[in-house]
Amino acid sequence: MTGFFWLAVKTAPQTSGYAWRGGQRLHSRLRGFRQEPCVGRLRRALATLAGVGLNPVRAGGLAGPQALRRGFHRRPLGRHVLTKKEKNNNCRPLAGVLLSLLVLLVLAGLSGCTIFSVQAECQNFTVPNAAMEPTLQDGQLVVLDTLSYSSAKPARGNLVVLKDPANTSQQEVLRVIGLPGETVRLTETQTFISGKLLEEPFVLNRGIQQPLARTLGPDDYFVMGDNRPASIDSRSWGPLPLADIVGQINTQYCPND
Repeated sequence: MTGFFWLAVKTAPQTSGYAWRGGQRLHSRLRGFRQEPCVGRLRRALATLAGVGLNPVRAGGLAGPQALRRGFHRRPLGRHVLTKKEKNNNCRPLAGVLLSLLVLLVLAGLSGCTIFSVQAECQNFTVPNAAMEPTLQDGQLVVLDTLSYSSAKPARGNLVVLKDPANTSQQEVLRVIGLPGETVRLTETQTFISGKLLEEPFVLNRGIQQPLARTLGPDDYFVMGDNRPASIDSRSWGPLPLADIVGQINTQYCPND
């Protein structure tokens, strides 16, 4: 964003052929404030904010420090009343900067760039229960990547943090087993995806589960915990919508670190 703002400030004065006058007039206007009553100071302060620093001087198309060095007028210290031409010219550089920023923001939006972001990409997350043992331990501190699925979809085997369908104020950690459009079939001890046996080396405590079969919708995922007897998951409350997936847990470090 800093680069965008500098580009706007640098290009706008070159387009109009003007540059800003520096702090000479600010000094001259503030000099007499101490001898005036409070109301007079406020009035002059408002006038100063409205007029100082935006009055351009012709500088041969130069911008930045060169324009200030060549176009700086020296005036006797004292009150200066803006002429009509100066008042009209005050808006030109500012309008150029605002227009340049607007164009850059529109172009960034069309190209899919993210200029402002208020959401933290990586967050600390504490595993809330024993559903993912032995992969993740109850109370273990892990790193949650909340933007991992902003441009991609969850893959089979991903560990995801999700909103608990039974209590949306709580979050759980489970593993993605079935993907959208697939048919998940469970026997007492095995898992089949669209008729093919799914190898699950991460499951060390399988137990005995209730057989079921479920075909997933276009945005649905079937998730289960690695510790099957201790996990409450899609076997109980059904497929998980993509909108309820908060992010992915895949490493102990932020991807950008």
